Amino acid sequence: MFTINSNTASALFQARERLYATGYAALAERNLDLALEAFGLMAAVSPFEERPWIGLGAAHEQNRNWSAAAGFYRMGRSVAGHSVWPLIGEARALAALGRRAEAEGLLEQALELTSERSIAEQIENLRGQL
Repeated sequence: MFTINSNTASALFQARERLYATGYAALAERNLDLALEAFGLMAAVSPFEERPWIGLGAAHEQNRNWSAAAGFYRMGRSVAGHSVWPLIGEARALAALGRRAEAEGLLEQALELTSERSIAEQIENLRGQL
């Protein structure tokens, strides 16, 4: 049996959170190489969490690599089926690829998942741009 003591667990948690912060700061600065590295490492450490997959999708979306973005957002959906964010991201990427019907379906799913008005408005705005 493998066990992790609380100090090790805390250090791993802190490292994961630093990777997340580094990735999003890199995205904001359009430093895509650093963003991809940070989110890639985070995905290796926490593959069953949605955040690294969304971060990887966002980095590829910034780089206009729509197919890769859609794939990473899809990974986010596979580990967090309850979250609207990977649905919205994948919908944007699919729309950019000209796959509007699929994008519309994902946005409909996202609307069904959210009860927050501001998020629903974002989804409706994106639907209007398809």
